[in-house]
Amino acid sequence: MKKLIVLFCVSILLLGSYGCKEKKGFISIYGTVSDYDTGKLIEGATVTVYPSGQWLTTKNDGYFEFNKIEFYMERGFTQEGMVTAIGGGEYISKTVEFALIPNDRKEINIKMKKYSSK
Repeated sequence: MKKLIVLFCVSILLLGSYGCKEKKGFISIYGTVSDYDTGKLIEGATVTVYPSGQWLTTKNDGYFEFNKIEFYMERGFTQEGMVTAIGGGEYISKTVEFALIPNDRKEINIKMKKYSSK
């Protein structure tokens, strides 16, 4: 009987820890960076995606794309990612949060406001 109780306890511990193990996933993010007021696409904005820390600079079409960003998440928990855009000296940086869902492809369009001249 004692062996049966020990076996039961070990089984519960193993099943419980399986539910919390990290799982690797990939996500792709794409979109544009534009002026909040005019809608003009912003060239030269630095776009960084977290949790990977990968970054790039937008071309004249304001477009950015990150393919197959690797991330780890614990099972049973929703993890968030962020995309931050910095548009040179004339725009206020903007951060957009999103849920990290394995094998997802998300469109994120960032509209940045200019610094006030006041």
